[in-house]
Amino acid sequence: MAVLIREQVNGKEKKIYKTNLEKVTTSIAKKADELDDKIKKKIEQIEKEAESNGLIELKSKKGNVVKLYHFVGNELKPFVDNLKLSKGDKPYIWQAINYHSKFLKISESASGRLKRDPVTSTWTYCYNLGEYDTAQVQEYDWTQWVEIFDSSITTKDKRVVPWLIKKKKESFSDGSLQNWFRALMREIRNHLKDYDTTVLSDKELEEELKIAFEKFSQTYTEN
Repeated sequence: MAVLIREQVNGKEKKIYKTNLEKVTTSIAKKADELDDKIKKKIEQIEKEAESNGLIELKSKKGNVVKLYHFVGNELKPFVDNLKLSKGDKPYIWQAINYHSKFLKISESASGRLKRDPVTSTWTYCYNLGEYDTAQVQEYDWTQWVEIFDSSITTKDKRVVPWLIKKKKESFSDGSLQNWFRALMREIRNHLKDYDTTVLSDKELEEELKIAFEKFSQTYTEN
């Protein structure tokens, strides 16, 4: 399915139908227009509810913005999943969503990343948060979630994420989150950098993560 996006060409907004799998026919363009209407209505609904629930104001509050983005993700994930976009076309949906956003729109300075690498955009990370419940999401703040989703380890194998949530609950308080988290993520990356963890069973992956955590525990000291 094609996705309608807008780009600035010679200072003017131009509609472009993006798809990796199909030639854009009149029929396909019509379906993309219909999809764009659905996206517009959904984003308006999300932002209206977020505003009425007092969540929009959290966008400027680093410590609490994860509550807003989790709400957005809970709304976006089922909506996007139900569109059944192909793997090749799905990345374009985030540009379309951003175009129709008013309060949550990604800034011009960050829009280049949205176009260049949409899977690392704020919209994608909100969508990813929609996989987890409120208690799980609140174990980390938005800065840590961005690092989790930025990591090639968790991108390739999502099973690492529940382990990180569990380990936070078991072993750490919130006060020193920034320092130990970065050190732990660094140790995990170093330990698993030569692994294709997707071929490991759940038990095998758990064992490798345990080794990484033990190495971290032996070397990390609180500043």
